[in-house]
Amino acid sequence: HCQIVMPSFGAKRSSKILHSRALLPRKRKADQSDYGTLHQCSPDVTGIDCSSIQDGHGIPSKQVTRLASSVQSDKSKNVPTQLPFIASDGLYRERFSDICQECLLSQRQCQHSTEKRLGLIIIGHNPSEHAWKSGYFYSNPSNNFWKILRECRVIGPQDGPESNAWLPGKRGIGFTDLGVEPGNDAASYGRSKMKEWREDLYKRLNAHIFRAWEASGKQGRPQDYAPSAVAFSGKRQFCFLFDPPLKKVAAGKAFGGSAADQNTVDSPISPPMGWPLPHSTKVFVLPSTSGRAAMSWEDRLQPWRSMFEQVLPTHT
Repeated sequence: HCQIVMPSFGAKRSSKILHSRALLPRKRKADQSDYGTLHQCSPDVTGIDCSSIQDGHGIPSKQVTRLASSVQSDKSKNVPTQLPFIASDGLYRERFSDICQECLLSQRQCQHSTEKRLGLIIIGHNPSEHAWKSGYFYSNPSNNFWKILRECRVIGPQDGPESNAWLPGKRGIGFTDLGVEPGNDAASYGRSKMKEWREDLYKRLNAHIFRAWEASGKQGRPQDYAPSAVAFSGKRQFCFLFDPPLKKVAAGKAFGGSAADQNTVDSPISPPMGWPLPHSTKVFVLPSTSGRAAMSWEDRLQPWRSMFEQVLPTHT
């Protein structure tokens, strides 16, 4: 992981430092209400020249495939900028905004569209080898994800994985994963790896919120740009957010939302320690769309349909 260390004057200061402190501009602190773990960084996706960003952001390819967040420094302002993850040895990337084909194929950050507050972020377990190479989430032909979205009329009857390119802008739906390394066997990742991924996911979600806030011209508060809802496309990655991991969880809304829209399941769940999103963000846990998950079509489809009915009509 990349660690950002803020400078400090230390406990002992000379009289010259104390005297000159009044001449220094005061740092603007982000409002952290409802954000106990909000990171003090100010990512900015505006003003970034796509052509100047090299593959992997200058990080060795073996390392970048293990890092879930790429960090670029704005030397003129001395402000660290955390950008959406992009793989160096595949076309996989986080999708919080529309991505043009040119920037997708060249494996660089896209400035042709900016991030905004999303109505929904779908969080997978980790990308399959197929998705890692194609650059499209759930692109493996055996995965039922895009069939479910067609059935729920989120996309058109002829649409498929390529819808990733426009869903953030047109429908307000973004995509990321708990872990950002390729693999087809979710069960092969143990507790220590899942814990590592959890902490990194929290940082990436926070970074997206800050980028959306920055893109708005810093109107309001950063937490105002948290998504309306997030949905885990599988129970395993959600259960491992907790320590110890949950043994089971019912499909449906787990927590979050307004006071008038409380959890209706039998055993309401409290957010896991360190959860970075405000209580206003609804959190759904849904059946895996993987073809390996054995269940009836209706049992797989119905929770997704219910979630979309609750989320999409209220998103503006």
